[in-house]
Amino acid sequence: MELTTDILRESALNMDFNISRLKIIIDGINNATKNLYNNELAIDWYGIIDEKKESESIYRLAILAFEDYIESTINSFLEKNNSNYDIINSNVDLIITLAKLITSKTENHDESLKKFNLNINNYPIYNGIILLNKNKNLNEIIDILVKWRIDLIHFVYPQ
Repeated sequence: MELTTDILRESALNMDFNISRLKIIIDGINNATKNLYNNELAIDWYGIIDEKKESESIYRLAILAFEDYIESTINSFLEKNNSNYDIINSNVDLIITLAKLITSKTENHDESLKKFNLNINNYPIYNGIILLNKNKNLNEIIDILVKWRIDLIHFVYPQ
């Protein structure tokens, strides 16, 4: 029995092994964020703690987890199918740009950040998370990535 495109598409849509790992990581990051706000920022009587700076280090982990999900999804579908899919939508592009900023200290990131009206000297990770979700809800960013994955699957396995 030969697998049809419909069977492959339905299988891909119903099985996403990477999403459960991403959700576990983001749950931990959400707990770290809650801890920061409840324990550190809540007792900042003098207003000397910089919320953006403190949050930026936590959100770096989220960006790297999102990038890993994107990369693993791309590797799962596009390399096997030799497809030429434009994998980038604005949210995915932003995540990849921020991940490159985190992992590469030598590149000039000013141009890539300008595309999103971000500045290297004004907490680009923190502000990038806000661009992805104005409420800084990391679970809703996961939903954005899940929808992107569905679009990718429909491209790889067209109806």
